[in-house]
Amino acid sequence: MATLNPLEQKARISFIKGLLIAGLIGAIGIGLLVWQLTVRDKKIKEEQGKITSGVLVLAHDVSSGQLLSDEDFKTISALRSTLPTNYFGSTAELELGKLQDKNGNEIKKVSKVTITSGQSKEEFYYPTEEIPEDKIAGNSNITVTSVETTKDDPAGKEIYAIHYKGNVIEEGKVTDSMLALFPNRRIIWDKLILGQDEYGNVIYEIASKNADGTETKEKVELDENVLVPKIDIKANTVVSASMFTKAEEQVSNDLREQEYNMISLPVNLEDKDTIDIRLRLPNGADYIVLTKKNVSIPKTTDGYMPNTVILKCSEAETMTMSAAIVDTYQMLEAGAKLYAVKYTDPGLQETPLATYLPSGAVMKVISTNPNIVEDAKTKIFQFYVANQAMYRNSTETGIESGLTMVEADDRADGISDNTKIEVTTTKDNREEYLETLLEQ
Repeated sequence: MATLNPLEQKARISFIKGLLIAGLIGAIGIGLLVWQLTVRDKKIKEEQGKITSGVLVLAHDVSSGQLLSDEDFKTISALRSTLPTNYFGSTAELELGKLQDKNGNEIKKVSKVTITSGQSKEEFYYPTEEIPEDKIAGNSNITVTSVETTKDDPAGKEIYAIHYKGNVIEEGKVTDSMLALFPNRRIIWDKLILGQDEYGNVIYEIASKNADGTETKEKVELDENVLVPKIDIKANTVVSASMFTKAEEQVSNDLREQEYNMISLPVNLEDKDTIDIRLRLPNGADYIVLTKKNVSIPKTTDGYMPNTVILKCSEAETMTMSAAIVDTYQMLEAGAKLYAVKYTDPGLQETPLATYLPSGAVMKVISTNPNIVEDAKTKIFQFYVANQAMYRNSTETGIESGLTMVEADDRADGISDNTKIEVTTTKDNREEYLETLLEQ
């Protein structure tokens, strides 16, 4: 075997050392790479663990009071740390309630359908959710146009949905195979709009087209479980329970809680019951002051306060109630009575028309009160002008005739004495309530 000279030995040793060092460096590099990949995978898994799928959000911008259906929502994935504690994963969890009125009539969004065949054209409206998309796909003769939210109402009230009513096209005229795909076609659908009653409370009205082209509006009471947004909400906002309220419990800007302890209450009245407030005069006349109010009864450690109720009232309702209290105090000694009557089934029973009219002095204050919306002022005065003679000034049953049954001095004393009682009762109730808070 040939012996390597010193130079060759040195070169070989250097070569072997180089291979070892390169291998070591490569091993370290591979180890670092493996470590980095392991750390990255761990971080990815940690981040994935922070993400929640199936988070319910709005599919598009919605407005306060708007009627919603499943198509107005979608689900996304989001970081759990950014979610409110009461978020929802589906519309089923949210429990929007079925879009229908209290009589069970469905409220549906519709689309305008246009069918062309040669020189002829058919146009009608059809429930969006019932359009047979699979059967009309690719058919250039059928055009479907969404009926978008508009602001074409003179008062600027937004149209949110299309109601179940309308003129159905006669079935006997169905001769075309394309028309046969739409058996429930309608010429006109009534609009459902968001409005206000004479007291400024939020209501829904059906705007119907008449044969002569005019439009009439009729209040409609929605199913008690229908939920609507409390405020305007942007698209992709995560949905939480605090954003929604029942349609029949929407709050107007001037709504406040008012405490009353001078109303004669039914023996069996319970917290959250529904009542009307009525005024009975000494001459037998009986008037409805406030209608369909949900009752809240204050509670202390000893139980519910027996003679006090809390009602949510608009500014106009508060002033009307104050006028009724004063009228009651003036005629209390002669037998006037401000009392509550309880609904047996508020979910089915419709809201009656209030028949009590405040005095002319109160109406003047209402007309100049900046806290009462203009629509409410207009409706109140229309009702006042139309019914003043019958309800307020009638010589037989009007409120003024009831006042004449009591001497002027006695009327003044009635207001003074009973207002003092009212204030004292309120003070005592407040002290009792504060004691309850301290004991908690």
